[in-house]
Amino acid sequence: MLNESTRFSIQLMRGVLEGRTYKELAKPHRLSPAAVGNRVRDLAYRMHQAGQIDRLNPEALRFATNLRENKERIEAALERIESEDALSPKAKPRPDLSFDDVQTIIRRAGMRSRSPLRDVALVQIVLATGIRPIEVARLQIQDFLNEDGTVRVCSRMRAKVAFNQRARPLFFMHSGSVKAIEAYLTDRLAKKKPHPASDAPFRGFAPDEFLFLNDVNRPYRLQSTRRDGRVYCISRQLLNTYRRIFTRINMPGISAQTLRRAVAVWLYKRGANENQIGTLLGIADRKNVRDLLPAPPSLAELVADLYPDMSEPSSLSSESVITSV
Repeated sequence: MLNESTRFSIQLMRGVLEGRTYKELAKPHRLSPAAVGNRVRDLAYRMHQAGQIDRLNPEALRFATNLRENKERIEAALERIESEDALSPKAKPRPDLSFDDVQTIIRRAGMRSRSPLRDVALVQIVLATGIRPIEVARLQIQDFLNEDGTVRVCSRMRAKVAFNQRARPLFFMHSGSVKAIEAYLTDRLAKKKPHPASDAPFRGFAPDEFLFLNDVNRPYRLQSTRRDGRVYCISRQLLNTYRRIFTRINMPGISAQTLRRAVAVWLYKRGANENQIGTLLGIADRKNVRDLLPAPPSLAELVADLYPDMSEPSSLSSESVITSV
């Protein structure tokens, strides 16, 4: 049975589909526009997880413009949900990928691809840094390479590249991902005419060339969308590239967001705190960082078997206890 909270979210979703802004929907209920946006995006995500709108790109569901572009399909899904009076429980995909999963993802990423080296690099750069697809689309050669052609191990996510327009550290320290990106760039360079000299700056690339190109060797197209009075950019073209990659990988629930969640969990297991994870992934709200991490154990789980049981009480006599004391 649908609870009142879900019914309210459905009401807000319909308002968005009709073209109303988060601010307009928030005012009558004394909510902030951000709270309305969170409710709408959460409902869209739950609908996708429940299979109601699984054909839509999960990465694009957080934007109102994309929801409106798929109005008929989402309206039909809302009608089904209300008629059945049920929606799958709120759930998020498993954030912890095993290393076997990672090997499978990398191995399959380039299968049946027009640009296998690029697609493997696209997957590995997210696994190694946790950056968003829009940030991948904006990265330039100068973000990855120094002028002398060496890799910028300790780089910087420039404000113009970052999703939230806030500069942050960017590290290319994972050898596998670096090798994958270099293999892609080497292949690209071999096709350049005329072929640049071996000692050319930035290995023969222009510093402002984009790090990744689409299937026709052009920069990924970017689109702007306005939400809550702010302008956001997405790259539907790159999102579609990722969608095709994950379709070929053929592992249920895998998306760029799944990879980002995995990065957050790996960092957490290494001892990173919420501030550090937020800094590396470009997430300002610590609640959003916590949403990426595993749920904390219950109190009962915390106190169970705090230390190993070395011996059974029945095997101890009062004499042995006195003697040991």
